[in-house]
Amino acid sequence: MDIDELRDAEIQLHGLTKADGVYTFYHDETNNIRKLYIDDGRLNVAELKVFVLGGIVHEGAPRPIEIQSLREAMRIQKTAPEIKLEHVAKGNFLDVLRSRKLTTFLRWLIDNGLMIHYHELTIRCSCNTTSC
Repeated sequence: MDIDELRDAEIQLHGLTKADGVYTFYHDETNNIRKLYIDDGRLNVAELKVFVLGGIVHEGAPRPIEIQSLREAMRIQKTAPEIKLEHVAKGNFLDVLRSRKLTTFLRWLIDNGLMIHYHELTIRCSCNTTSC
């Protein structure tokens, strides 16, 4: 089967109009196990967590992204090497949504022609997390 047939069907099904465009992705990950294996019927990790890959993306080739104004607006210390959720909001989901810093961050994304990309992968095991 030609992979383009599958791809084209998905593009049409979801009405994707810019699937062939050029995009630049910047990403980070959380809960990366690095190596998952089974030895003597047991997993090498105690707990399987949701792996998340996400970040920002913009149309076109890589370009400079000025973040100093964002860091200043959100009052993030210069010594912080990167912006993490703890700099944006704290609390439960609804607390995060109410955060003024989240609003500042989302407005900055829009103003700079940036979008959010996100993918989660859940590893499921039909056993408990330490033995299969």
